[in-house]
Amino acid sequence: ARMDEIARVAGVNKALPYYYFRNKEELHRFVLETMIAQISGQMKSPVVLAMEPPDRVRALVNLTFDFVMRNPAYPRLIQREMMADRRPLHWMVVAHHRPLHMRAVKTIREGIAKGQFRDVDPDHMVFTIFGMIMYYFATGQLASQIWNRDIWNPRNVAQRRRSVLDFLEHGLFLPSA
Repeated sequence: ARMDEIARVAGVNKALPYYYFRNKEELHRFVLETMIAQISGQMKSPVVLAMEPPDRVRALVNLTFDFVMRNPAYPRLIQREMMADRRPLHWMVVAHHRPLHMRAVKTIREGIAKGQFRDVDPDHMVFTIFGMIMYYFATGQLASQIWNRDIWNPRNVAQRRRSVLDFLEHGLFLPSA
């Protein structure tokens, strides 16, 4: 989209976006950074951090599903940022993704040490968890056509959420976790 189209959809004067952002790339980064900060903040809330590892993982899954349902463009914005070879990802990694990844890895390690999780590679498990969720949404148009149903329909999203949690119950959690 062009900046004047963005302004039109937002219902503002076409000069206004240029007052705050030099170009679409700056606007894109601002939107993405705002989204990442929101989900990161939710995942490091004291309530979530006080949970036992299995409940923390469940919360991570549920928070991610809820966030993407409220922000359906998020997976595509992340993909766009990763595919843009003109910009480094350093800002996103250092400020948000690495700290989130390390908290999730710490949760997996803690669960392993407490005998609540199988002995898995925590780095890979974190990517598996986020991958199971984000790929579903990032490929929504394709998946909808393959399955001949709207993957964004709340019933279908709930089914996907249950599927991811079931996978974790059997692939990560030890009995009684």
